Amino acid sequence: MPSVPDEETIDHLLGRRNNFDRRTKSIKTIEELSEKERNQVHLVTLGKRQTRIEGDPFGIYPAWAGNVGHPRDDRMIRQTDEVRKLSALFEAVRRECCEALALHFADNAKVTSLSEDENELTFTFKTGGLSVRVMQAKDLEQDEQGSYLASLEKSKRCIQAKEHLDELFKDVSLNVLTQQYVMAQVLLEDGRQWPSVSKDQTEFLTRLRADADGRYWIEMSEDERKRTNAASATPHSSLALLMTRLQQNWPRSWNLGYHDPDMFRRYARDQVAIEKVWKLVEEDVLIVLDRSKKLVFSNFVGLSQVLFNQEVVDLLARGLDMWSFYTPLPAPESKRHSVDHYIRKIHPELDMEKATVAGLPNAKKAVVHYGTYAMAGHTDGRRICLTQDSKFARSSYQENNEALFLQLYSSVFGKAASIIRFMMEKLDREHYQECRDIFRKLPKSVKVSTGDRDFLSLFAVGINLYTQRHRDTNDMRGGLASLLTVGNYQGGDLCLPQLGLKVRYTPGTCALMRGDSLEHLTSDFTGFRAFIVGANHETTRLHVRLREQGAAGLHPPLSTERPRAGGGNNASEDSDSESEGGSEIFTTTCVNDMDDEDDEDVTYTNKELHGAGALDSESSSGG
Repeated sequence: MPSVPDEETIDHLLGRRNNFDRRTKSIKTIEELSEKERNQVHLVTLGKRQTRIEGDPFGIYPAWAGNVGHPRDDRMIRQTDEVRKLSALFEAVRRECCEALALHFADNAKVTSLSEDENELTFTFKTGGLSVRVMQAKDLEQDEQGSYLASLEKSKRCIQAKEHLDELFKDVSLNVLTQQYVMAQVLLEDGRQWPSVSKDQTEFLTRLRADADGRYWIEMSEDERKRTNAASATPHSSLALLMTRLQQNWPRSWNLGYHDPDMFRRYARDQVAIEKVWKLVEEDVLIVLDRSKKLVFSNFVGLSQVLFNQEVVDLLARGLDMWSFYTPLPAPESKRHSVDHYIRKIHPELDMEKATVAGLPNAKKAVVHYGTYAMAGHTDGRRICLTQDSKFARSSYQENNEALFLQLYSSVFGKAASIIRFMMEKLDREHYQECRDIFRKLPKSVKVSTGDRDFLSLFAVGINLYTQRHRDTNDMRGGLASLLTVGNYQGGDLCLPQLGLKVRYTPGTCALMRGDSLEHLTSDFTGFRAFIVGANHETTRLHVRLREQGAAGLHPPLSTERPRAGGGNNASEDSDSESEGGSEIFTTTCVNDMDDEDDEDVTYTNKELHGAGALDSESSSGG
């Protein structure tokens, strides 16, 4: 019979104190029991929940279970020397200065200094086989609202990155006349037919405009753009006729102003920055701290593999891949993802219109939100609800998906949460505890649980999504957003323009960031890629604070003021903050609100509307 490893013996498993809270700390370990206590029986009663078992500090017996479980024992995560070192490193980040931290944890005390000046301290070292970079940005600090935005924009690294990009990308903005000229060129060359039905015109013009913008900014050289600008003033007669028709049907809001940003120019600029400006961090672990040594950003390449193994990462990817096979998921909201049509052009494998029947299941681009957010119009947090997709409210035929949803939540999102927890609990314990407190105080009717130790009330899942530059301004003010990526893909670096860097974002990687302040985007990739974002919205935190005030907080006197536009799934989640001007497009959550009611061709049978017990349409029975 093979020997049992020491870490799997009963004395070892039951010999660790549970420091989860004051109550669990008082539970004896098996070593602290007397001989009489060790021989005691009837520690649990079948069918009756028991959360205190003397001698088993982590033991929990749910009434429905056939065994005593230990779900809060984090030793289920592989406690290798590597993991133990990293855990200690994360916990020491706030206590020790950067140089002392590096010297303390570096293998053979070998540390390399990359920067030591009034704005920044940066050291690299290796620990347990992993390379680590710790950076203290002394010019970053939170304002009174907990935001880093102002100090990020004023920081030397942000200004230098912008200046470098301006030198490489000097093109002026596209004007409306030139835009119409290129649209006319596309019409003439492709032979597209103007829609005969007026209701189809908006979609026709929107796609035509996207194709023209993509051609101008991405397919043309700088010299070609200059010649096109000049030619648009005196177009050829065939183009002039088409331009006249375009001008006659031109939407008033298409003025390339503040509320109509030139998304392709921003996309083109960012592609140049990805290639030539933002520096790639090669280390496995990156920790960025502010002046007070509070976490701003952290990235851990392959954390999932370190804590668990590659099989777990593959299972997460397979779970999301199969969920997106069986479950209709919302397409990216078109205004926020106006470049998506061009992405399908350079990645035809993701274009459903061009896919064969065998390729169609993999030609998918979707983003879905599960959990809790504010009701529309309630940005004050007084009314919160489950997201539309948590209730499967878009269609009437998702009974099977709904039946499996809680299993998906506890398995896929539960495992993702345990990976995220490893970083957040140690790098920002105060924020982690606040998140736990928020989730615990939410009404059961408006939250979905992954199991024990919940701390994230909202998860977003992206399937093959190309994330454009944005901030998540709906997140908790000054809070941390967490990102976990899985799949089988190449590329897809995570870029942070205000920090002037990009990090490796390979499958199994986990990142934490101040999402309401830090702009972020991903570079191009090939292959299947899925990501999970875990967060809590500011409105959710406000709701909990109002609940603590009682009825007066949740039910104030009726106001005569009209509610603000947005809120809930339309509240300001993703915001653009480039110096070229913001846009309402980036002050709305990236949620597609469409459902079957928006499809004019959908019809329901009697059985679909009223269930399996309804009369068949062929029945001759009268009512």
